[in-house]
Amino acid sequence: MNGAIIGFCYGLRIVEGEAIKIEQLTLTGNSGDAMVVIDSRDVNIEDARVFVPAGPPSTDIHIQKNQLYYNEDGIFLVGVQDSRIVNNHAYLNRSVGIALIEGSVGNKILHNTASGNGAWDMGHTPDSTPNQWLGNTCSTSEGIDVDCP
Repeated sequence: MNGAIIGFCYGLRIVEGEAIKIEQLTLTGNSGDAMVVIDSRDVNIEDARVFVPAGPPSTDIHIQKNQLYYNEDGIFLVGVQDSRIVNNHAYLNRSVGIALIEGSVGNKILHNTASGNGAWDMGHTPDSTPNQWLGNTCSTSEGIDVDCP
């Protein structure tokens, strides 16, 4: 899939998906969540934004090489486990750049850049640790694991 979703309330929704690859998709200026992934496995997302709401844990999600800007959140993961968030750029989103909450554990957050986001650029809640945060760059962060010089 490639193209653009611009200026909508919500973009894409994947429920109980498996072995899905989404690439070269631009999501910008959406007032709500650009992408929702629920109870899914083996989802590879490039050039998109993901929001995973509460429910059964989603696993093996790969979010890489995305440009995330002017959305509510850049990458917002709820209950995501054993996944990779790599080489993304999240900037000027209204709330957060990259966030892990509500039991998001065992993830690798590597070589991402975030700046100018509303609440903070990168972070996690106390119940979303341990995760590996390595080689990231941001201005503001929240959480004890975040490696963000």
